[in-house]
Amino acid sequence: MSQPKVFISHTTQDPRDYARAHEIAAELQELSVEVWIAPESIPPGTEWEEQIVRGLLDQCKYFLVLLTPASTRKKLKSPAVIRSAFALGESPGRPHSEWRPRPRR
Repeated sequence: MSQPKVFISHTTQDPRDYARAHEIAAELQELSVEVWIAPESIPPGTEWEEQIVRGLLDQCKYFLVLLTPASTRKKLKSPAVIRSAFALGESPGRPHSEWRPRPRR
């Protein structure tokens, strides 16, 4: 039985956010949890938005968002990604969406 895949959403506007997202990804991978994280999960030469939406809807069971000052200041460039994230929680056979805010360590 394969492990559920976790989509990690982060901003690249602040190098600390990028680094923290990748630290979390590495910690999950050490626990044998598969992760989807940009840019590593996006095949070279493909459209980022399309791959992010596909990663969310087709490959991942969980969606982890790093909300930081930098990410909340960033203008939303891709409403399709947000719609896909909400659709993920409403898909049949997937766990009910729960918002569980966790403070930064």
